[in-house]
Amino acid sequence: MKSKDQEDQSNQFETTGRVIMQQGGYSRRRLPGSIFILRLEDASPATIEAWYEDCNNLMSRWQPDQRLRYLHDIRGAEWVNSQTMDRVTRVLRRLRYIPVGDGRGAIVLNNTTIASLLSTFFKRRPHANWDIRFFSDPTEALAWLANE
Repeated sequence: MKSKDQEDQSNQFETTGRVIMQQGGYSRRRLPGSIFILRLEDASPATIEAWYEDCNNLMSRWQPDQRLRYLHDIRGAEWVNSQTMDRVTRVLRRLRYIPVGDGRGAIVLNNTTIASLLSTFFKRRPHANWDIRFFSDPTEALAWLANE
């Protein structure tokens, strides 16, 4: 059970930052320190497609010397289906070849089976030159991303 402070921090996480993009059950926010929060509230085809298109849009603008910090909050979309697997695989394949000098990604989820499945994708991506970690608490994930 969460304490009142943890509840307050969790609620702050839900509403913090400037909304850059929102479509269906997907949104992207930018927090101070150039931390991006990509949040999926459901696993509907429209939400998965909005996330996929936005990831491609973000990746097309990345520069090798750019500091990247992002948090994927997928707690509302922890269902595996063929469309989701296809889109995740495509994003990971593209990530593999994008030169990033200083990149960190946090994935917030509740399902440990999904976390294990995703971690196998990252282990198979030896060319990906950033640190990606899994969290169940978004406040811990943000603290890790903000840490130099």
